[in-house]
Amino acid sequence: FGVWNIADGKRQWSVKRSGSSSISSVSSASGGIFVHGDSAGNVAVRSSADGAPASEFNLFERPVMAVEMSADRQRAVATDNQGSVTVFQPADGSTLFRLVGHTSIVKVTAFSADSTLLATGSNDRSVKIWDMSGGRMIADLRGHTEAVTAAAFSADGRLLATGGADDTIRIWRTSDWSLERELAGFSNGVASIAFSPDGTRLAAATDVGLIRFWEPASGQQVF
Repeated sequence: FGVWNIADGKRQWSVKRSGSSSISSVSSASGGIFVHGDSAGNVAVRSSADGAPASEFNLFERPVMAVEMSADRQRAVATDNQGSVTVFQPADGSTLFRLVGHTSIVKVTAFSADSTLLATGSNDRSVKIWDMSGGRMIADLRGHTEAVTAAAFSADGRLLATGGADDTIRIWRTSDWSLERELAGFSNGVASIAFSPDGTRLAAATDVGLIRFWEPASGQQVF
């Protein structure tokens, strides 16, 4: 994989895996570093400036399905293709928590902006919320009728949006984890989801290139 300069479209640098392993998941950069996993169960932390490795370690004996770093860079999470979820220290790979509760593959992870909460979404159709001070599950959100495929917290931490292969987006209040509203109108599933920094817009995309925007407060589709 590689990193490109968005100003001129030129590639800054690229990384190639040795041997038979391949890159399976890449997390967006946080504070000048980013984390990625590969098909051999390895996780690496690299500089976003030049791709230089800061640390690399083996977490699983199976492919990494999802990987994410918290905004404060104090923890990261990785999942494998059999439902294992491990929260670890990016500096050395030491395990902080092993999160047990999902019964199928976990492909979706999302930290809250203040790094205190982690949401995980699974093919078991559930979204689970974990307290990062001790690794305790504090909520088990149900409602999606197919696999959960996307999740994002709003910047102020008041809302969590989740998307699924059931073509719906569900918005949850983090104060009590009740359902705020459900948004429909997609086909081909929800592949990714994101709040605008000010929280006034919610964007979602499908694998076939359709992107839609809503006002989370009203549920009104903007375009």
